[in-house]
Amino acid sequence: VGDQAMADRYTYLPLVGMSAATVLVAASSGRRVHAALPVGRRHAAGIAAGVAVALVVGALIARTVVRNEDWTSGRRLWSASAGAAPGSIKVHRALAALAMESDPTGGRADEALAIATRGLRILEADPLPLHHRPAALYGEIAAYQSARARRFANCGDHAQARAALGGVRQTGR
Repeated sequence: VGDQAMADRYTYLPLVGMSAATVLVAASSGRRVHAALPVGRRHAAGIAAGVAVALVVGALIARTVVRNEDWTSGRRLWSASAGAAPGSIKVHRALAALAMESDPTGGRADEALAIATRGLRILEADPLPLHHRPAALYGEIAAYQSARARRFANCGDHAQARAALGGVRQTGR
């Protein structure tokens, strides 16, 4: 999941051109409006336009400062992303992976499994065509189930370990 997120930085490059085009169109429109205004109103209109631009830029700066806090750690980034896009399977996969990575002993396997299962429920609620489904999600859930089972087995609770793996039918042999 992390490698995929790294490519997101390249999506900003087209925004440079889009931003430049927006500024050029706004400046051209502003000159036309300014020229069409009566001479007595031009100064006030220029001040109003300057204030409007300052407010927009200030709001964008404030949003950037707030969002930059989210980039201080993977947990903060993906948690903020979960708030912004609660229906994203990618976000749930990343949060589950972070939970597992934070405790290699499998101590947070239950949490990772719960998060990944929420992602699976999202997928099942609005199924994608088979070729678009994140197949890795099923493998990740199996890995979290396995880590959970290992944790139970290491504690000597073999019945819980079997149950964590989906149960083992007793054949009576």
